[in-house]
Amino acid sequence: MKIKKDIHISNKKTSPGTKREGIITVWYVIAFCFVLGILVYLGIADNRQTTSVRKNEGYECVTGYQMETVTDASTPAGVREIYFWTTSQIEPEDECLAFYLVHQCARVYVDGVEIYSLTAEDSLLFGKTPGNNWVMVPLYPEDEGKEIRVVITPVYESIIGRKVELLLGSELSIYTGQMRKAMPQIIIGCLAVLVGVVFMLMFFAGIKGKKYSSDLMALGSFSVMLGLWRLTDTRFTPFIIPDKPVFLFYVSLSMLMVGCVPLLRFFKYRFDKKTYLLFDCGCILSVAVCFLQVILQIFSIRDLRETLWMSHAILILCVLLCGTTLLLEWITVGWRKIGRLGKGACLLCAVGVTCDVAAYYIKGNSSGLLFTLISFLLFIIISGAVTIYSYVEQEKRMKEQEAELASSRISVMLSQIQPHFLYNSLNTIYYLCDKDPEMAKKAISDFSDYLRGNVDSLKRNTPVNFEKELEHVKIYLSLEKMRFDDELNIVYDIETTGFSIPALTVQPIVENAVKHGLNKAEKGGTLTISSREYENRYEVVITDDGVGFDVTKKKEDGKTHVGIENVGKRLWEMSRGTMDIFSEKGNGTRVVIRLPKQEHTKEVTEG
Repeated sequence: MKIKKDIHISNKKTSPGTKREGIITVWYVIAFCFVLGILVYLGIADNRQTTSVRKNEGYECVTGYQMETVTDASTPAGVREIYFWTTSQIEPEDECLAFYLVHQCARVYVDGVEIYSLTAEDSLLFGKTPGNNWVMVPLYPEDEGKEIRVVITPVYESIIGRKVELLLGSELSIYTGQMRKAMPQIIIGCLAVLVGVVFMLMFFAGIKGKKYSSDLMALGSFSVMLGLWRLTDTRFTPFIIPDKPVFLFYVSLSMLMVGCVPLLRFFKYRFDKKTYLLFDCGCILSVAVCFLQVILQIFSIRDLRETLWMSHAILILCVLLCGTTLLLEWITVGWRKIGRLGKGACLLCAVGVTCDVAAYYIKGNSSGLLFTLISFLLFIIISGAVTIYSYVEQEKRMKEQEAELASSRISVMLSQIQPHFLYNSLNTIYYLCDKDPEMAKKAISDFSDYLRGNVDSLKRNTPVNFEKELEHVKIYLSLEKMRFDDELNIVYDIETTGFSIPALTVQPIVENAVKHGLNKAEKGGTLTISSREYENRYEVVITDDGVGFDVTKKKEDGKTHVGIENVGKRLWEMSRGTMDIFSEKGNGTRVVIRLPKQEHTKEVTEG
């Protein structure tokens, strides 16, 4: 009673270490809340005060200009667009004229004198566009009151009539202003690239262990392409890489051209196998259109910019394909049985693509369009998280199955070490200790080797060399021979050992033959073990001339007979082998093991 009381009291007490951990946790939470509150305050409060005699006006848009369109057959699109106005007061603080061009050439004149020009490089191998550029032309105080004339030459017909916004201000103010406008695209684009790289690294890291399927690779590559598309399509990007505007333009278009395939590959395995052909056809069509666009570009028939509508059509086709497949599954299995992720993802992506494509053709440009990027990024993150979670769960299930398999192997081993054999072997050794000590020593050595062989089989997930399995059988039979002496005759008819077989395959069959066949015969009998090689298989045959049994009848002796069943199961699972039993009462039993000539059965596994 006293001991129980002490135990009961001690369970109610909290150890000093646990108290300290609780106190540390509480104070850590309080400190974290204080730090978070300070950051929030600093984020919303004005923390400095400044005074300045001069004001930074930033930049302003030019107003009051005139614009006219002039027909010119010598230009790529057949027209020139001219903007002209007279300058007012020009501040000496580094003021410049700035405007953004999309596949347009430009010349700037001050009172008829050309001070700047932008044209496509004559040696340009692919296309005829100078890309998307920021034009920054310094203006001096002496330019005040002079006429500024900006001549814009569109490269493509689709660019005709595109309004050019003319800005006046310092280079820094224009730079920071455009950076602020493009910041949402930059942040989300970088996030998409980062997420994609993480998924791809997780895929490559899991290749060795085969933990992650190609789903992560498809999602990761699509996410990287999605992010690069938006990062290279912002108005701020030309400031970062001013000398490569054509390269940036083609990167942006290329991501649209090739981005649909990994997206379709990912969606493919989210639906029923019957729809796989649809997604494969979508991938083939996407690749074919990509090749067509490249060929038209290489042979200067149509630039990628002029075939952009093809990329948009393929993107919309992807969404329609996923939507149609979802509709088919809805009709087949019902709306409630379709995963929420599939329904939400398709709807989200469809809305995003539709909004961005519509806005592009209404505005005439893709600047500031984030619907597609946001919708697909959300889909990628959610899908990636679900995919990783499913693989974690799958790995847990595999570990559980491995544990079950290990337990099964233990059961198999224990089923082979029959109690009657242990008792009989120990009794034999006991008897030999007085009659024949040398023979007793050999019996102990054989018995030890037998037990060691059974235990070693637990560590095996692959077949062993037949020669090693045969050695184990011989050890068992040597112990039985000591018991039965002349009543047990053993014949080894071995023609080949150059193949593999699951461990503990022959031994339980041999033991079954000795115990149930020969041991019950009045004068014992002969056990024969043979091996043969044929054109497409190996065969191991175990024959005894014991009492035999009726193979059509199940034994009703109240005992479980799982040993031979386990042998047949492991033969098939590990080597695709088969086992046939032929027996007849009074005429003995014959067991035939057939092993197909496959790579894993040909290889010799050392013990």
